[in-house]
Amino acid sequence: QAILRVPAVQQRFAEAHKACRKDKKFSVLCALAEFSRRVASWAPRKEQNIPGDIRGVTFDTIENYTKDNPDIKQGEQNDAIDYLRSLLEELDRNSGEKGLSTFIPEFEGQLAGSTKCTKCKTQSNKRYAFTTLPVSIVDCDTVTSCIQNRLIAVERLTQGNFARCQVMQANNKECGHLIGQRTHTVTIWPDSLIIQLHVGHGHQKNFRRIRIPEEIDTEQLYGDGTTRPPAAQHVNHREYVLQSVVVHKGRSLNRGHYYTFARNADEKRWFLYEDKNVCPLSEDGDGDEQIECILDGTGLTPTETPYMLLYVAQDGNAKAVPPNRPPDHGNDLEVVVLPDLPP
Repeated sequence: QAILRVPAVQQRFAEAHKACRKDKKFSVLCALAEFSRRVASWAPRKEQNIPGDIRGVTFDTIENYTKDNPDIKQGEQNDAIDYLRSLLEELDRNSGEKGLSTFIPEFEGQLAGSTKCTKCKTQSNKRYAFTTLPVSIVDCDTVTSCIQNRLIAVERLTQGNFARCQVMQANNKECGHLIGQRTHTVTIWPDSLIIQLHVGHGHQKNFRRIRIPEEIDTEQLYGDGTTRPPAAQHVNHREYVLQSVVVHKGRSLNRGHYYTFARNADEKRWFLYEDKNVCPLSEDGDGDEQIECILDGTGLTPTETPYMLLYVAQDGNAKAVPPNRPPDHGNDLEVVVLPDLPP
């Protein structure tokens, strides 16, 4: 439900639904395309389970996919971000087999990473494609300031994630010096931005509250521009609106429960999705006030923590290589899962 309400995702499912009509094998793509079509016009006015005629075979298909997926640990707590990434990869496999538009590009942006060896002074630069942006909630009060820390501040590498300089010296030996810091900055913002709030380390959970804005303007992330990293001088400008919030409920990250708040794009109403149960955030017109309490944390219990945020660009600008910047080619563009941040 976190991604089903994204307009571009709905368009891809509409395209897939036509191609699936003659498909004898009911794949995950076809199951979700059918579910997306049925649920598109369904917006309950009060709390209720999703009707069986809307669920169809979708839930059974997803359940079977989950059971057969070797990356998903049965009977254990699985990470929502990992599951979503796995699901998007499955949708892209199904779409590729039919020659249809894939899903991951909707959420894919690009990061520039830089490390510098303090001994040999060599600076290493790499570019990474990302589908989720991990953000630490330490030393910040809002999601915006947390992103600023991620994109501007120098990250000090600890013993658990340090690297060694591999530059070859004149004596044909690697420098080998420990690299103690690195920086990351977004060079291409995606059409739909998935933010992973780093709410813990290992099994230990961080219950700290930060303010979640309903809108993010990427230009404002760099303040007056004086702190903008060189790699971000010509980054594309995006204006995002919050589409969904995935919440983790539990005292530890290795157990608990996930549920989602998602906005209906047509009516701009918020709904709570929890397993098969759907509940409008308000039945008496004060939905805006209720979502505000969710976003500032006052409407959540102590063990409920926002974990994944999904923002959709509203600026009408298609994701593109920023002006004054050549297209990216070559083998230095890597698709990676970004490393964990320190707790």
